[in-house]
Amino acid sequence: DLVNGVKNTDGGVQEAMLRALRGVLLHAGGTVSPPLLSSISAAVAPLLHSEQEQVRVGAAFTIGVWARFAKDDELISLTRELVADDSSGSNWISQHGRCLAVSFMLKHAASRLDASLKLIVPFVKSCLEDDKAPMLEAACMAGSYLAVHAGNTGRDAPARDMAAALASLSLHQITDVRRAALNGIKRFAKRSPQGAAQHASAMVVSLLTCTKERNIPVRSAAERALYYIFQVKAKGMDAINAYVKNLDGDNARQLQDCARRVLTKVVDEESDASADEVEFDEHTSG
Repeated sequence: DLVNGVKNTDGGVQEAMLRALRGVLLHAGGTVSPPLLSSISAAVAPLLHSEQEQVRVGAAFTIGVWARFAKDDELISLTRELVADDSSGSNWISQHGRCLAVSFMLKHAASRLDASLKLIVPFVKSCLEDDKAPMLEAACMAGSYLAVHAGNTGRDAPARDMAAALASLSLHQITDVRRAALNGIKRFAKRSPQGAAQHASAMVVSLLTCTKERNIPVRSAAERALYYIFQVKAKGMDAINAYVKNLDGDNARQLQDCARRVLTKVVDEESDASADEVEFDEHTSG
């Protein structure tokens, strides 16, 4: 029994149990009974506070998939618990697990979280203002999926706020945070093209700065983010030529130069292949 296995094991065995449980939910979650879904959340949610990062990630991913199928009242209850104002001052590890869970819930079940969105937005904002790199990386994922949902449902304020926060973090002193922020912007632009285009002014100048990075993965991530914001595959140079009118001379020249040298030659990704799973599941599992 996978639920008991998750509760009664630890380390690599527990990670494997979480992965197997997640697979069941991904492929047959709609057939899982409500009592069993309740027992899954009861067994997995405490693991968001695990000292082991891989276990926190696996638990968060599993909760995200669980959110697709959970009963409405249980989903609302757990969401409110995750985003509640932490007056007890719990350690950053617990906050990290909670932020990861919200990230995966926004990915897998964003439309089911609308009743709690007014609580989720300030929670994600607070995570984006943290001072620890792992927290900021998780927050960038949460912020990007929140931006996607907001952009696709006409919620301009949270979409704008998330775009601005991600753009700010794209200039962070820590390379991994910059990459997470840039991947978040790319995710927003790819999954919500209209939303990202509407809030391009919050992101473009920071992205142009990142295209001058010596760090190749950071520079490449910035270029791809610009590629998707301006929908280069579909629009060629048209959107860029129209947008440069909003920029000062130096930034306008840099964008046009970047477009000619790089953006028009980018090969469109067939899929973003669950980049968050790569970043937070496979990577942390070694």
